[in-house]
Amino acid sequence: MQARWLFAALFVIGTSWGLTTPLAKFIILGGYRHFGIIFWQLVIASAMLGGWLALRGQRLPLHRGALLRYGFIAVMGTILPNAAFFYAQEGLPAGLVAVFIALVPMFALPLALVLGLERPEPLRLLGILAGLAGILMIVLPEASLPDRAALAFVPIALACAFFYALEATGLGKLGTSGLGPVELLAGASLVGLVPALALALLTDSWITPALPLTRADGALIATAAIHAVAYAGYVWV
Repeated sequence: MQARWLFAALFVIGTSWGLTTPLAKFIILGGYRHFGIIFWQLVIASAMLGGWLALRGQRLPLHRGALLRYGFIAVMGTILPNAAFFYAQEGLPAGLVAVFIALVPMFALPLALVLGLERPEPLRLLGILAGLAGILMIVLPEASLPDRAALAFVPIALACAFFYALEATGLGKLGTSGLGPVELLAGASLVGLVPALALALLTDSWITPALPLTRADGALIATAAIHAVAYAGYVWV
């Protein structure tokens, strides 16, 4: 019964997270760019998750093991993959980006094998080959992309999946050091604010909030909320 509930939770989390792909397209069409988006996502996630901890009377752990994991998740699980995700959205249809993000397991399995988290199995290796064949079937036909210039964005979308896989296997190797999923994500969101702010300013992708909110603003807020809840649920699973 417990396994069924976990699979059900995984389905709900994955479905929720999938909504962020079309929402991200609205954000990009609104003229916003990667690191500026990421900074405000982290602000919203920090407020949501930090507020939840405060309501429960919990303090954010700040020991060495916690800080290491906050930094790792902030960089490998948020800043780098999200930067690739939003940048890929500038040149690829949202549907294609979603397909590439779904290839996280294709990268995660080899990484897990290297780290000793999984044992090699022929059927799983066959799955990786099938995933590679699928990518080639998508990007090689002439009619598969809006134009051939969009081909340059394919490695960027794949980099997003790779970073997510690296974060997942790395956290599997490191463990959570006794931290709960909300603690992990709240800490990672706070730690990620400084580098995200610096990168937003350096890349001229800063976003200045203003009223009334545009469709892009609403999509950004919704994406940040979904990201915070779904990511915490993912770590919990």
